[in-house]
Amino acid sequence: MEPSDFIGEEPDIPDEEVESALSPRPETSEEIQAARERFEEMDDLAPALDPDFSSGLTYEEMANAVGVLTVETDNEKQIIEAARTIHRLRDTDLFEFITHQVSNLENVERLMNDCLDDNGMPLPIRKSKRKTDLLSSFDLNNFV
Repeated sequence: MEPSDFIGEEPDIPDEEVESALSPRPETSEEIQAARERFEEMDDLAPALDPDFSSGLTYEEMANAVGVLTVETDNEKQIIEAARTIHRLRDTDLFEFITHQVSNLENVERLMNDCLDDNGMPLPIRKSKRKTDLLSSFDLNNFV
């Protein structure tokens, strides 16, 4: 026989004789109720979600924002959604990327000022749209 390190089998030890700190002891219904109440109190104390915090963007929102900044479009809905998307990105690294890689800060600011009020809400009519409406209604023959 070849030499080995096997020293034999250990005798089986019944489960009752083994101390185990890994498995928790069963909780009573009073303990479960107290824990549930404690967690409910903690939920009430938790701060509400910050509405100014960016909740993330979809690929479509990003593609629309980049598309409006890089390709001329007349679609009012796309332009306003792009302005709202970019407004939500302010003070983020993604905003810096857009203003340096996709377009420039002047174009981005112009887009937001044209479509949004000071609170980031869409204007009823874009500022540039108002000017074109006024110019189209202007007739020089009325003043000559």
